[in-house]
Amino acid sequence: MKRGLRNSVEKVIDILGDVTGLEPVRIKQASRGTRVLRRLSEICGPINTVIDVGASDGRWSQAAMAHWPAANYVLVEAQDLHLPALKAFTNKHPRVSVVNAAASDHVGTIHFDTRNPFGGEASTQAFAAHDASLPCTTIDAEIERRNLAGPYLIKLDTHGHEAQILKGAEKTLRNAGLLVIEAYNFAKPNRMFFWQLCALVNDLGFRVGSLADPLMAEDGVLRQLDLYFLPPNNKGFDRIE
Repeated sequence: MKRGLRNSVEKVIDILGDVTGLEPVRIKQASRGTRVLRRLSEICGPINTVIDVGASDGRWSQAAMAHWPAANYVLVEAQDLHLPALKAFTNKHPRVSVVNAAASDHVGTIHFDTRNPFGGEASTQAFAAHDASLPCTTIDAEIERRNLAGPYLIKLDTHGHEAQILKGAEKTLRNAGLLVIEAYNFAKPNRMFFWQLCALVNDLGFRVGSLADPLMAEDGVLRQLDLYFLPPNNKGFDRIE
């Protein structure tokens, strides 16, 4: 995009932010994340099942359907307040199923911080406030229960419980073509930094293929970003520079 046109688009987005009350940076980031997903969908190979953990009202899966319209979708969401929107979503899309539970490394119950409808977090330890004991499951258990075929796409928007969720997805990861994980740069109990997540996922057999939606704190320090992981034999890595 030419610089003049880019500046004009940025101004329009800023105006939309003022009118709608949304942060302009989030409007910009949403479009960037969509572009990255589109580009990676062209090289990641076929995807037959999408597992969306931290699905909230289904908005991310809705965007993913533009690239994988024939896939099955499993939306995992722990907070009950999103259930009406998810029910409406499944009524429109028959290949979608909803799991009303948190994802973890075991099937049972887990503590959950319910203060933020779009920022819930699971933990084995009780939270000091807004703590709820909710059902939990594993990705492997939900895939096996539905007998859904790979290759798989796993998306995590889970605010610190990623290691446990990935442990509960051991079988599914063996046939995963793409991982999309929100990662963090600020400390919080039980939360990995983004470079620790990269090391963990590398040990599981995936490399960073792209990134999107870097969100900065007010002072300009990186707060979080979305990381996209591909198997190391993906053709996107078949180059020498």
